[in-house]
Amino acid sequence: MEDRPDDVGDITPAPTGKPDPQIPPDPRTPKGRRRLVGFRPNPKSRLLDQCREVLRVHHLSYRTELSYLGWIRRYILHHGKRHPREMGHAEINQFLSDLATEGNVAASTQNQALHALLFLYQDVLDTNPGWLDDFVRVKLPARLPEVLNREEMKGVRRIWHWVFPSPELSTDPRSGIRRRHHLSDAAVQSAVRQSAKASGIHRRVTPHTMRHSFATHLLETGTDIRTLQELLGHRDVSTTQIYTHVMRQPGIGVKSPLD
Repeated sequence: MEDRPDDVGDITPAPTGKPDPQIPPDPRTPKGRRRLVGFRPNPKSRLLDQCREVLRVHHLSYRTELSYLGWIRRYILHHGKRHPREMGHAEINQFLSDLATEGNVAASTQNQALHALLFLYQDVLDTNPGWLDDFVRVKLPARLPEVLNREEMKGVRRIWHWVFPSPELSTDPRSGIRRRHHLSDAAVQSAVRQSAKASGIHRRVTPHTMRHSFATHLLETGTDIRTLQELLGHRDVSTTQIYTHVMRQPGIGVKSPLD
């Protein structure tokens, strides 16, 4: 997708008057999404500029900005450049369903598009898009997280030496100022991958593998799953429970008072 997806062209003007009465109240917000409140963009600006204004006021990342603007642009073009205020749950469900049936996208990609459209309607247009549970969902394949044992973790830590500041200057894509930024995600992932390879680990190892391993080792040493949920920042304990399926030994969370 383009960095600045402003070439939507002329879209139909936003309708005036009352919202469509056929849209049911109280949309079902995806788990984990928090609405942005307390700010409304300049209504005289172009729609994508309004979206960009809201994203930046709430300090969302530049990557999130590019992703959301890209999905909103695709949604508008998909429906013949109609203004989103003319559309609602039916058009959103159709777009999301087409991603699954025609686009063959991953479940995470479809979910990203859903969050972008909810952001558009709830946080930019301040309207209710209706119930969003009638679209064809991409089936998420069951996959257990990759976990390193303690010796493998020690090997990776001994070799993995990197610092957060980037060694090179780069231009800020928003302000145009040239300065030193943090290392890119790709650089961090490459460092972890090379460290694992140098340690003799021939499995797929990513920064998230370190997180999975940390969580699993805590469970194996008896850490309560609710405590682990809090440490990892999971909203639902069922997400944390997946680590119980990759434990190499059961954790003992309770000791006898006689021990």
